[in-house]
Formats: sequence, C-alpha cells, structure tokens
Amino acid sequence: MRPLMQPTSGLKLSHTHTVPRNLVHRRAVAEVFPTDSATDGDRLLVACQLPAGHALYNDREQPFVDPLLVLEAARQSAILCCLRHLGAAPDACFVVRSAELRIVHPLRHEPGDPPWDVILHCHPDDLRTIDGELAGGTLRMTLHANDVAVASISFAFSALAPELYRSLREPGMQRARDHTPATPPRYLPLEPGHLGRKNADNVVIAAPDAETPRDWPVIVRTDHAGFFDHPLDHVSAAVIVEACRQAAHATCPALAVTGDLVSMHARFSAFAELGPPLYARVADVPLSTHEEASLTVSLIQLGASIATVDVTLRATAEIA
Repeated sequence: MRPLMQPTSGLKLSHTHTVPRNLVHRRAVAEVFPTDSATDGDRLLVACQLPAGHALYNDREQPFVDPLLVLEAARQSAILCCLRHLGAAPDACFVVRSAELRIVHPLRHEPGDPPWDVILHCHPDDLRTIDGELAGGTLRMTLHANDVAVASISFAFSALAPELYRSLREPGMQRARDHTPATPPRYLPLEPGHLGRKNADNVVIAAPDAETPRDWPVIVRTDHAGFFDHPLDHVSAAVIVEACRQAAHATCPALAVTGDLVSMHARFSAFAELGPPLYARVADVPLSTHEEASLTVSLIQLGASIATVDVTLRATAEIA
C-alpha cells in the first residue's frame, strides 16, 4: 500500500468512494476520479484515485501513469471545486480557455500495480462573479503522491449560464451544419504501435495526404466512452489534446514509442465542431533530438485555427 500525502493541517481526505458524478459532469461512475474534497485555508484539496485498468488511459507502452489521465483528474477536480466550494451555479456550463500541464516526477505504473491515490492542492485565482455566482477564473493545481509534488496543472475557464452558453454555441453549430459533408470521410487510424498504444480504438489520427504532410486528420468517434462519456455539442477537449499528442509522436519517430509527454499548454480560441473535418497541423520544424522534442500543433477546422497546443515529449529513459 503506497503511503499518502495528507494536508499539513491534519485534515484527512478519503479515497474510499467517488464523489457524486454530477459534481464532475460525468455520466458513468467508472469515469469519476475525485473521491473527496475540502477547504484548507486559502486552498482547496481534492483526493483522487487514478485507475489501474482504464480502457483509454492504461492502453500504453510506457511504464508510467498517463499524463493525460493526470490532466483529466485535474479537470474533474476543477469542476468539483467550482460547484462544491467556489459558488458556481449547479447548472453552470464550463468553458476551458486554456490548460497547462507539467510533469515533474512521473508516477511509475506497471501491469498489476494498484491504482494511485493522490491529492490535488488547488489555488483559485482571478475569480469573477456575476450576481453572486462564479463566472470564471483560474485554478492552479499541484498533484501530490508519496509526499512528492509530481505534476502542476492550471485551467483558465468561464462558467456560463445555460442560456448564455446556448447563444454562444448556436452560430458555430449552424456553420458546422452548413459545412458537414453529406458523406463524411472515413479515415484509417494509424497503427497503434507507432504511437505507443496497444488498442486501435484509442488512435485518433490518420495518415496525412501527400499534399499536406503536416495535417493529420483527426478521427472523432462520439461512441468512444473514454472521449465522450456523455453527449456533447462539440468535439471534446480530450480528443483535441490526445490528437495533438499523437501527432507529435507520429512526427518524431525516434520518440514514437520511447517518448512520453512531459508538458502541454493548450489555448482554445473556438469550439471544435462535430461534422466538418478537423486536422492536427504540426508546425514546420519541431525542436527534436533522440531524447526530447518540442512541437506546436494547431487544430484546424474550416480553414481556421481553433486551438494551439505546445507539446514536449521526452524519452522515458531520461525521465525515469
């Protein structure tokens, strides 16, 4: 049994069961990772369990906890903090403006190992309210395990009333309806082994055309339970970030299997709509060696950039 880091104030957090699924905007209980939360002075604390047998996040060749599992646990924790502690309306719609992840100390995880019980230290910043309800801000987090800070995460977000969210979304959704092909293209996923994956169902990019060798088509499967736990009116951020990571692996063959994500900074300028083709475009010349690669990937839809994601991969031998 791994030792847990508990708050220095003596406050004890539980890992015995998950929080209610509605507090993290999940439909399946199995997709809920936070287990408890509390205030501790000027910070918020969230306990999470990182699963050992998840169909998406445990489908990798690397012997470490998936960094994007850390990001997803933090994203759910941010929603929990907003709804339970920071005064967001129960029906608030959350829109992520930017997300940043940095892995300081990867959590080793081999087949057969138990799940990791961890604690997130969350620091709210620049909170905004409208009529007494949370309207947005920034959450800066540090994930702790075994008395060690292993990752830092931050989210800048807006919390919108449902009617405001609908009015914000309608123009983009209508444009998507106007530009969705009558017969959508059917892409063949890349071989999972070329991306450090085992299951082709978790591959979200296809090979680019010869005319556009830096534009990796993004495969959007709304029936994928890991990427779409519940119906959405847009492409999930989980698909976007995973597509950028896979495009980085595919662009840097020396790190395709041996490399792992150590940092990511995503800026979202628009929603990725369901229907029109979506591409992960890698910048011209990635800064790359056999030990590390830094790339910028843009998400392109209908000729416009809707997100920019900076990705750094590092050889697992260098981060072990």
